Amino acid sequence: MTEPFSGGITVTVPPPSPNGSPMDAAPTASPTAPLPDPPPTAAPTGQGSPLASLRARREALQEKLYLDLKVPRWDDDGGPAIYVRYNPSSPAFLGKTIEKAKKQKPRPDDWMVNANADALIQSCVAVFAIEDGTPPEKATREQMISLKDGEPTGDWTRFDHELGFSLGVEGVQSARAVVRKLYLTEGDLLAAANKLVEWSGVAEPEADEDFFTG
Repeated sequence: MTEPFSGGITVTVPPPSPNGSPMDAAPTASPTAPLPDPPPTAAPTGQGSPLASLRARREALQEKLYLDLKVPRWDDDGGPAIYVRYNPSSPAFLGKTIEKAKKQKPRPDDWMVNANADALIQSCVAVFAIEDGTPPEKATREQMISLKDGEPTGDWTRFDHELGFSLGVEGVQSARAVVRKLYLTEGDLLAAANKLVEWSGVAEPEADEDFFTG
């Protein structure tokens, strides 16, 4: 026998027991009753998800986001090649550097060289040498020689007093003096700054023109 159940579901009621009361049994739902919706499935968050992959890729790319530029002329006589490792340059910093250098004007034709030198100083991570001609992207850390005086296996220098001492910079050792001592010509210094800005993705033609040519 069937009877209506609350909620619109039809249930089957067992026949009465010999004593006239229903048999002790729970009502059973009809096969036509609707099933509940399944719980929502959580979005994947493990290492295989696209988001995790992007994060890992960004970290890997960030670790390699540097530029090793060879300093011209140092290996022309068969000596070790000298490299400077740079991080990307900031467009905002370049603009401030131009304005600052223009205001100082130590010589009418000198502010532009100083502005480019400041850009190299700001982005410099390390200065090192390689003796056997191996390119830096294939060299091991042991092949990258420190330019500290008497400490070839020491920490790398930057455009600092330790590199200045090794280069023979006399008097007060400013970073500008060191970078201008390392690059043997002003043209070499300007070329390095040009390569750094281009690699950094700075695309401001008017600012670039001021920066490199004055």
